[in-house]
Amino acid sequence: MSPFLSSILLFVLCAFSCQAAGKSRLVTNLEAGKKQVVVAYGTSLTANGAWVSQMAGVLNERFPGLATVIRSGGSGQWSEWGVANLEKRVLQKHPDTVFIEFSINDSVERFKGSVEIAKANLEKMTDAIRKTNPQCEIVLMTMTPGDSYPEGHYSYRKEIEAYYEIYRSVAKAKNFLLIDHYPNWKALQTSDKELYQKYVPDGIHPSALGCARVVTPLILTALGIEHPAPIEVHDEVPVYYRSADERKSAVRKCEVAVYGGTPAGVTAAIQAARMGRKTVLLSFNRHVGGMTSGGLTATDLGNKDSIGGIAKEFYTRLGHITDFSSSAAETLYLAMLREAGVMVLFDQHLESVEMKENQIVSITMEAGQTIMAGVFIDATYEGDLMAPAKVSYRVGREPRGAFNETLAGQWQQISWKNVYQFCQLPISPYMVPNDPASGLLPEISADKAGGPGEGDYRVQAYNFRMDLSNKDDRVPFPKPTGYNPARYGLLARFLNADPGIQWRLNYTTQAMSDGPVQMRNGDSNNAGSFSSDLIGGSNRWPDGTYEPLSFSELPPPRRGLPMSLRELYELRERIFQDHVSYQQGLLYFLANDPQVPKELQQRAKQFGLDPSEFKESGNWPHQLYVREARRMVSEYVMTQADCESKRAAEDSVGLASYPMDSHFCQRVVVEENGKATVRNEGGFGGVNCPKPYPISYRAIVPKRGECANLLVPVCLSSSHVAYGSIRMEPVFMILGQSAGTAASLAIERKLAVQEVAYPVLLEKLEAVKQVLRP
Repeated sequence: MSPFLSSILLFVLCAFSCQAAGKSRLVTNLEAGKKQVVVAYGTSLTANGAWVSQMAGVLNERFPGLATVIRSGGSGQWSEWGVANLEKRVLQKHPDTVFIEFSINDSVERFKGSVEIAKANLEKMTDAIRKTNPQCEIVLMTMTPGDSYPEGHYSYRKEIEAYYEIYRSVAKAKNFLLIDHYPNWKALQTSDKELYQKYVPDGIHPSALGCARVVTPLILTALGIEHPAPIEVHDEVPVYYRSADERKSAVRKCEVAVYGGTPAGVTAAIQAARMGRKTVLLSFNRHVGGMTSGGLTATDLGNKDSIGGIAKEFYTRLGHITDFSSSAAETLYLAMLREAGVMVLFDQHLESVEMKENQIVSITMEAGQTIMAGVFIDATYEGDLMAPAKVSYRVGREPRGAFNETLAGQWQQISWKNVYQFCQLPISPYMVPNDPASGLLPEISADKAGGPGEGDYRVQAYNFRMDLSNKDDRVPFPKPTGYNPARYGLLARFLNADPGIQWRLNYTTQAMSDGPVQMRNGDSNNAGSFSSDLIGGSNRWPDGTYEPLSFSELPPPRRGLPMSLRELYELRERIFQDHVSYQQGLLYFLANDPQVPKELQQRAKQFGLDPSEFKESGNWPHQLYVREARRMVSEYVMTQADCESKRAAEDSVGLASYPMDSHFCQRVVVEENGKATVRNEGGFGGVNCPKPYPISYRAIVPKRGECANLLVPVCLSSSHVAYGSIRMEPVFMILGQSAGTAASLAIERKLAVQEVAYPVLLEKLEAVKQVLRP
């Protein structure tokens, strides 16, 4: 059937795909000049679906300034998640209209659900919405056939029509608006397979074009918007999926494959493409830019004169080096990728790595993509490609003697003696002060701390870099689901331990913006001994394991994966959500709890989330600040000696200059003056480097004999101490560009990345204006 006839068929079916007729309450209220909040809640088809932004665009064009559309879905989620997250993702938005679709994932084999569970969950969600706001309009939607996975695959969808029938029956019983997309997609799949594959390239997720031609027009018609104009699909960085029929055999070939949408991944891909290489960038989520587009906009620069190449180009085009917006950063990254001709694939989760003779042959993603390339670049914050490629790595802190680093290991004198520490006065760690039998307060580890200078497997704490605002339109700090003020009992005790003590002024006066959380317009970070960093919460993030051990001798590096990637992703999702709950709860506690000193509470109430940023995730950052994870072990290990210019790598691929810096690694009980008290440990900052120092090319390639076609510009070979200086976004951009250059040379000359001659690499790096010497 021709596309023209298929379009006629879809148009005819539209008349039978909407249960309600006439104008929706949403459109009626908008026509009356009433502001409306619309929340789209569901799976990845909503979390990443183009229909949401397309619908928002039409509403804003028809009713300027009246409609706020919030995307609150969750990729890979089902209705159990929908019930659990309803409060923070839907109810706290105070919606006037809610779109719901979870049935396409309720039918997924791995969730072990049932039609009965799905129906119960749908009714729980709709009942809760109506209880909160009886006037809220609820729109239920069925979606695509989702039949691209074979039976036996963990993403196989069973009896999907039965799950869609739930939405039809509930809509009819409760008089909800039903938008039934499934019959349209099924008819097109039967009548015009080629057009269906064009509109739904992976068999599950409609493309922007598919949404514009099929999904969004039906939604607008169902809402009662008469004669909507054709939706334009503007040029974007292309997202490619392999067709469902080719899933088992087709392979996408390129020359350079970059895994990780971090700033290093972006610059690596741009550089390789500019050198004429066919390049693919794979991002784990729906964003590029990592922390630079995820909240960290007060950039930690060090010496700005050490920044060159694409990094300098980026900041120049952005118009600012610091204090830019996350959305502006991502927009520019996308534009630069598009200009370079980089193929970008979003929502790509590594599933497996095929190795042969110490080379990566291909990588396969959970979405079905199989990528073959000449050279691969691991640009993730976690080292998620190098680990399954069996490259040596470490997690945690080396003992002091491993590299003769004064800042290495536990209990450095500099790590906890400053004004923001509990050491200002003794704080009992127990629920009942000085009574060990009462148990520890929350957020204090029961692990036994090691001795001074001993190594361990802990990593520095993570948090979210929030965009805050004190303007009238700020979004009040949300109360997270399951909020428990007892989680912040240690902070309450700390703040009230001695109301007259001088240090308390650092937390409460209007002149100070730091402590316990930075309260400032824009990028707001951790500040203080009990703050937005979830100390101890990140230890299992890097590779899924954690051993509360201390050691004086450096243990051998790890190789391979201790658990499956799927298990690791699921664990990280739980850790991610715990960080969200902790940090949102902390802000809510500061602004609302009576235990908080009045002056501090008043300051906290003056701030909220910036409504102009992170609109698709409820104004909350989409990127967790993974400050440190795996670190490769290669032939050159960057150490404190490099940072202090006591040695200098001769094969420089970029400069770092930021002071050596680590956030806290543990919060434990210690004995002082015969009493138990609580101490944070592992943080050091402000340990300046005398001048910018070079990063070795050997530190971004694996050892000879481990992997010949992989570069690692983020999780590079470094000690914990040196990584605390290197781990800055501009440095990652610099190293990413150098990695892209080396990858191109390795392909051009048919060499292992370890065999690329440095004089040749140097010439290329200087030609693109990388700064390589202080």
